[in-house]
Amino acid sequence: MIENIEIREDDKKIIVTILLEASVPSGKIPKFYVDTVKLEEILKERGLDKKHKFGECIKHGIAKNWREHTRLAEWHYEIKNLSVKKTKNLLDKGEKRVILVEEK
Repeated sequence: MIENIEIREDDKKIIVTILLEASVPSGKIPKFYVDTVKLEEILKERGLDKKHKFGECIKHGIAKNWREHTRLAEWHYEIKNLSVKKTKNLLDKGEKRVILVEEK
């Protein structure tokens, strides 16, 4: 069903280009489409999600194989930065026990 998947990294994004095989009226190659959800499943099946650090999808695409001009689609993903760790800042450090003494 998928003829070609190309993954390239630009400045701060990963570009995934996919080309589907053309459908054949005889039914040997049925109509098929790939959207963002299906693309992410395909990337996980092929182990490409471990090779590249995919972040959030910036530009969604959809590829359909029933017309020649819709067989090619492109998705843009942010590059996930694994070195940045989020820290939790505690503003209130809790209650301290205080003993009040009355002055006489």
